[in-house]
Amino acid sequence: FGAATISYDDAAAQFEDEAAIRAALAGTAPFDITMRTRAGRSLRLAGNRAGAATIIVFRDVSANVERANALAVERDGLKALLDLLPMPVWRRGPDLAPDFVNRAYTEATGQDAPLAEIAAGALGRDRRRLAQQVRATREAAHETRHVVIGGERRLVEIAEAPDLVTGGTSGYLIDRTALEAAQAEL
Repeated sequence: FGAATISYDDAAAQFEDEAAIRAALAGTAPFDITMRTRAGRSLRLAGNRAGAATIIVFRDVSANVERANALAVERDGLKALLDLLPMPVWRRGPDLAPDFVNRAYTEATGQDAPLAEIAAGALGRDRRRLAQQVRATREAAHETRHVVIGGERRLVEIAEAPDLVTGGTSGYLIDRTALEAAQAEL
């Protein structure tokens, strides 16, 4: 451990957002913030008043911030890739409400909000049943059934897989109507 005494002005001058650090240092309330230094490092500052002085513990969190930024870029790339798929794909949170849907989902359902259910009217009251089953058994499952979408009878395959980290599920829907029609012609 080391201790040093520096002025507020000298401390603030070390950070890219001088106004934010000045506000934290000038206040009387405890603070816990992450700031970027002019040297490019990310520091977590936990501060508290001790009489007329402010005691601040600095922790270098640069590696954590860099990793979080890399993960965000990776996540955005995966979302862009999922948007290229021609079939609806979704991820459900622990409450089994969709918290991510791809572009094909949005186009198929006419819903531009991620919290809408897949073909809500078409799949009926048990549209979450498969997701509930998958979450309970912790095993992927799929089913094929007929539904009415846009006034047309369609054969769809719906699959869900457990997300063991979040407690939710991920799934997809494939329209198998053309395959069914081809098999019927044979």
